[in-house]
Amino acid sequence: MFEATADNRGTLQQLAQELEVAYADADGNASFRLSSQTTRSRMPAELYWQLVIYLKDRNPFQEFHSIVACPRTSTSILIADEAQHYNHITLNGHTYHASRRSRSSKDSFALIQTSGGAGLTWAGEIVDIFSYDVPGIQRRLVVHVKWLRPRRGLSLQGTPWAEFLGRRHIPPYR
Repeated sequence: MFEATADNRGTLQQLAQELEVAYADADGNASFRLSSQTTRSRMPAELYWQLVIYLKDRNPFQEFHSIVACPRTSTSILIADEAQHYNHITLNGHTYHASRRSRSSKDSFALIQTSGGAGLTWAGEIVDIFSYDVPGIQRRLVVHVKWLRPRRGLSLQGTPWAEFLGRRHIPPYR
């Protein structure tokens, strides 16, 4: 994701980079704080399988196996279905809540500007914030986002979103 573009201000790419830098900051000087309300628990099935696919894509030369598969080689690494789940993170003064761990999803919605030539802004729900431990793979903090898209024929006139019509921010549904 980091190689996508050099101009990443206000993008999901920038958020990911800031999370990586802050999470790796041993001095604690970064304006980053993880929720103190955290649990180590099993991942929901759909999240687990997305993580398996992500790890296999990011590490094509490493053999992995899931909790339901037998290792094909002696160097295959098991991807466990447990992770450290966080209620929220605070990054540069902004708090991002995970909807799966909160009473209300209203604090979990975010407008995220995509990188690239179009620079469109998409709405998304932050569903999970978690870190995982896989032997031989650097531990990472992951923000799982469910992207939202407009419904066909939906008019935004008379809504708070109407001010964004005609701008590049909300892409047309095709």
